Amino acid sequence: MARDFALAFFTLLILGPATASEKPSFDCATAATARELAVCALPSLAGADRALAAAWRAARARLAPTDAEALRADQRAFVARIDQGFDAWLWGKQETPDLAGRRAAARKVVDGSEPAEALREQMALRTLLLDAIDPRPGGFVGLFVDQEGFVDIGPAADGRHPVALSIGTYGWPKYHCDFDASFRPIGGRLVAEEVANPEADRRVTHVELALDGARLRITEETSETSADPDVGRACPRISPLVAPFFRVDAKKLPADIRARMRRADM
Repeated sequence: MARDFALAFFTLLILGPATASEKPSFDCATAATARELAVCALPSLAGADRALAAAWRAARARLAPTDAEALRADQRAFVARIDQGFDAWLWGKQETPDLAGRRAAARKVVDGSEPAEALREQMALRTLLLDAIDPRPGGFVGLFVDQEGFVDIGPAADGRHPVALSIGTYGWPKYHCDFDASFRPIGGRLVAEEVANPEADRRVTHVELALDGARLRITEETSETSADPDVGRACPRISPLVAPFFRVDAKKLPADIRARMRRADM
């Protein structure tokens, strides 16, 4: 026992206590969600969290006040999403356990495991996107992102812009939406009279895109008259398209960013 104590003390002298560079951006004494507890336990996740926090602060500093406030709401939604998604990785549809249960589960998460890698990818991807947020004014053409997906708007051809949208739910891969549509400019907006709804196999959704500072806003109207009007939306398996998307400089992002965003939802 004395030898073990001496060895532990010698190890502590060499390694020292955990340094700030090994800790996440938040106080682990207040960690409560399974995601926070796992981040506090694994240096690789703590490093990803620190990088994410730095990117978030820098992105907000670049934006006008109204855009910065919108990004704050988007970041809060992102944090809630990765908490819920990480819970889904650990427990699926089962009820999330109490704090003791969450701590026990977090201790079992190891580097290289699927839950750890999926969470690390979520944070790394969000860091890339925050670093690329572009506050400069611009037109519709370009890539816009929010905390769960992207809208990619191409140059006009024959008076219409090709638009690709992809949104997914981390931890619940069946809850996703991907569609391509053709939008025409009308009164400072881009309008698609009909967007295909793969769930209902109908074309019942009217979608409009509008710019507001560094943000892209989406509105949609459906002519669905059934008992479940949500089935007529462009993306019936996910929340309505009401959150703003933020313009990013695609030149600052890797070429495979769209594929990475889709994979990260798994």
